[in-house]
Amino acid sequence: MNSELARTMPRSIIRYLEMKMPVPPKLYKKQAKSLYSQIGFWEVHKYANPPNPLTAIWVDPDKIQLVTGRAWKPWSNPEMAGRSWKPWASRVSYLGRVMDGDWDLREPNDVPEVHQPYSRQFDELGVHQALVDRFVNRQDWNEIEYIKKGMREGRYTEKRLERIDKLYNSIKSHGYKSQFEVGEYNDYLGCILNEINVDVGRNGELLFVDHRHRLSIAKILGINKIPVCVLVRHEKWLE
Repeated sequence: MNSELARTMPRSIIRYLEMKMPVPPKLYKKQAKSLYSQIGFWEVHKYANPPNPLTAIWVDPDKIQLVTGRAWKPWSNPEMAGRSWKPWASRVSYLGRVMDGDWDLREPNDVPEVHQPYSRQFDELGVHQALVDRFVNRQDWNEIEYIKKGMREGRYTEKRLERIDKLYNSIKSHGYKSQFEVGEYNDYLGCILNEINVDVGRNGELLFVDHRHRLSIAKILGINKIPVCVLVRHEKWLE
């Protein structure tokens, strides 16, 4: 079977099976995880003592300091190459993958002007600085240049900003919850993939991939531990 197909096919199969399993939530999670482990194609399994790509790991958000330089390679649709800098694209096909190269040491290539400057340091990203202005410096959204620019470009709307406010207040009041606890997704893999996404570099460093608002809020609130989903691990780290 084509390896790319083998990576993506299990989700559709098991999502169907998940909807047919009339079992309590705790038992359901155990059974779904077992099914994914058996049917999935995971490159990490080629190595000794492989990690389980289907398990979220709990980490100190302050340990996530750098942004991954990995790019998305659009195998199935070359016309999407202009978006290939986005490491969060096609997450299901990267889960459990192992890659060599220098992607863990640099910024991603071909980041468009609209997202510049694009720092390797997470705390220097415009989005994090904007949330610091909002929740630490108590500025209105319409006073923050990054947000004003994002609204002009259609990346932010009033409703989206309201959701970020609501998310901040929820985490501040009730603590940080996993996607299983939040209950927004009905399938096991959906919950795992929608945790904060990271890659692991050659020396074990955690490199941010996706869900920047949640990570930024966790850092601002001084949360001690958050669940993250590791997508890609550097070959040197596993070796």
